[in-house]
Amino acid sequence: MTTLTVNLLDDTSVNTALRVLGNLTQMPSESPRTMEMTVTDPQAVAPEPAPTGNESAPTGNESAPTGNEPDTSQPDTNGLMWNEAFCSKPASLNADGTWRAKRGKKDDYDAAVIAAIAQSMPEAKSPTTQNETEPSPTATMPTMPAASMPAAPAPTTPAAPIEYDAMARRFMAMMESGAIQDYNAVYQALQIDYQQLETNQTMIAALWHYMDALESGETHDAAVRHALGS
Repeated sequence: MTTLTVNLLDDTSVNTALRVLGNLTQMPSESPRTMEMTVTDPQAVAPEPAPTGNESAPTGNESAPTGNEPDTSQPDTNGLMWNEAFCSKPASLNADGTWRAKRGKKDDYDAAVIAAIAQSMPEAKSPTTQNETEPSPTATMPTMPAASMPAAPAPTTPAAPIEYDAMARRFMAMMESGAIQDYNAVYQALQIDYQQLETNQTMIAALWHYMDALESGETHDAAVRHALGS
């Protein structure tokens, strides 16, 4: 009797057993052979798998407390409090004083640090708010020096009224000399009203200035302009 031991976890052993059994079925009946097959218990003989090199080394995040854990009531060097959602348990600090992140939670830790920094920064005021809160400087107009006003002309002494008799004598003398040839033309040009002439100082003065211009050599028209402008 032949004994065949088969290890079901070994492909080579299983193939060998199947090949032997197949040969036995093909042997002539006159030479029967007896074979005893022993199946080995896989749980008892299964070898431990060889290390593949892909296993990650222990991180220490799941280690039992040692009594030397840092104080979780104090923030780390990033100002972040320990949070079991993304920090290793038991609590542990890296060499730089930051909390050691839980495996696969490093991004969550970094996001929490960024949020903490953003909250600690003062809120920047918008330009509109600054314009509303800060009073605008009051424009001060420069003081202009007082413009020097021209001195008022000294009051002129009013000309002494011309007597009618003196004007009449002078006018008659110039008519006799031929300097005044047509007194009606003179009266019309100077708008003289004979009925008011004796008491109207304006008309008396106009005739007087007309005679001044004639004695200065002016023509009749020029003397009229001179009399009306005086």
